Amino acid sequence: MARKQAQEAQWITAKEATAILSRNAKRPIPPTYIRSLVRAGKVAAISHHFDDRTNGYLLSDVESYVVKKRDQGKGYKRKKKEEAA
Repeated sequence: MARKQAQEAQWITAKEATAILSRNAKRPIPPTYIRSLVRAGKVAAISHHFDDRTNGYLLSDVESYVVKKRDQGKGYKRKKKEEAA
C-alpha cells in the first residue's frame, strides 16, 4: 500500500503543475502551457490518472523545467518603438 501511495505522489494535476511553473518563472503561466510541454515531449503525462477526465503530469519533470522569457523579436512594433526613442 505504501508503495502505491509513493507512486501516486509523483503525479500532479495541471493546476498544480501550472502553479509550480509560475512560481519558478516568477510570472503567471497559463494552464494550457503544460499541455504544450507534453506535446513537445518536455514533460511526461499519464491519461486519466486521477479520474475519467484529469491527466497526471510527472512532478520531477515539471519542477526541473524552467520557462524562459520569450524574445521580443524584430517585428514592426519593436522597430517603431526604437525609432521613437
